[in-house]
Amino acid sequence: MATTAQYSFEHGIDHCGRDGIAPILHVGHKVTERDFVERDLSDVRGVVVSQRGLSTGTKWADLNLAYLFSQLRSIEYLLIWFDDSINLTDIGHLPALRHLEVDCPTVRGTLQGELLNLRSAQVRWSDKCTASLNAPNIDTLTLIRPLNDDLGIVGHLTSLASLDIHYSRSLRSLSGIEKLYLLEWLGIHGCSMLTDLNSIDEMPSPTQLVVGGCNKFCDAVGATRFRRLNKLSIYRGPKGVHEILLSGALAQRGCALDLRGVNAIQV
Repeated sequence: MATTAQYSFEHGIDHCGRDGIAPILHVGHKVTERDFVERDLSDVRGVVVSQRGLSTGTKWADLNLAYLFSQLRSIEYLLIWFDDSINLTDIGHLPALRHLEVDCPTVRGTLQGELLNLRSAQVRWSDKCTASLNAPNIDTLTLIRPLNDDLGIVGHLTSLASLDIHYSRSLRSLSGIEKLYLLEWLGIHGCSMLTDLNSIDEMPSPTQLVVGGCNKFCDAVGATRFRRLNKLSIYRGPKGVHEILLSGALAQRGCALDLRGVNAIQV
């Protein structure tokens, strides 16, 4: 069917894609049935919904995204950047999804169904969304500004090999990951309320722990409770303390230390 003057396909299509996933559809306006008539979108493997690429004042509800995702159930990549609220219920179940990025301060609903193919996610959304994430094979997760005071919201994601937490103003304890036996990397970055590692129980993982930019962090003695830890990295933020309590037992068992901007006080 020839495109008529009354219709304009204003979505972008990225044929280069990301991480081998292409083409990717960039939503540019309200999605309609006509979009699928005028263009063959059957090969789309990723979707980007970014408020930065939309007309000023456009809301999530204006975009008819429930219809879009009902037509593109096989996408493998999804990125959502939205300053206003979004409703994850509109997405439905995306069983082929491999990589997810969500950056939105206000989220309603949760992702639906089991996401067997999801391997990585970087998200700023509600703790409820994290706690309900049904992704039994995910190996890499980055949480931005979570509100929980511990890591219990990820305790069910037992396939995780890498976990990073950024900019939490509530995190005080690393407890909750005792059953993440496959965890190799744990990074805690810019979490202003974390002072020590003493609240955790003994656990096998991770093998590498990074604590950086946590301005009140002053006591790393509890790192000895990570039985397989072979490298501990601590870097000081612009307002962080200069001295860190550290157990001499770490060095005795061969754990490498990478200290930047801090002095270790052996206890």
